[in-house]
Amino acid sequence: MACAAGVCRATRRVFVTSVIYPANMGGVAGADMNCQTRATAAGLMGTFRAWLSDRTSNAATRLTHSTVPYVLLDGSMVANDWADLTDGTIARPINMTETRGAPPMAMPVILGEPTVWTGSTAMGTATPSTDHCNDWTDVGTSSHQMTEGRSDLATMAWSNSRTWSGGPCTWQRPLFCFEQ
Repeated sequence: MACAAGVCRATRRVFVTSVIYPANMGGVAGADMNCQTRATAAGLMGTFRAWLSDRTSNAATRLTHSTVPYVLLDGSMVANDWADLTDGTIARPINMTETRGAPPMAMPVILGEPTVWTGSTAMGTATPSTDHCNDWTDVGTSSHQMTEGRSDLATMAWSNSRTWSGGPCTWQRPLFCFEQ
């Protein structure tokens, strides 16, 4: 059982946001605020942070390394613990929003794939320094790159399905959010 701020939980909840965001989120702190806002609006208690990396911080160093299972809001297990979450594959896709719905489609829709901002490998480390839409502050230029994951996969592509260069920083994607 993991305890934080006097609250003990036998699991840590994860979801993909029901809202899509532009790359200009105000950095990883802005992305964390987006996750917390979605969780609070859905009545989820606790602290939630985005699975997101940039040039100076990794998801692996920003997020709590849980010793209890990560689960979707319906209780379906995603990973046994942090080591299992970051071993390259997960037990099931993170394909449920904070409202228990299906993930939104990113804009623009590419090949019908439900993509998510990550800037991270499946191990939670940052992808190359140019793959974070100018540290998630890009205001719509086409000179930066980004790495995205997919909410329909449990392979390592859940976090790192492809890197785009140019225009993709003008696109919009949801976020993966993890309870701390």
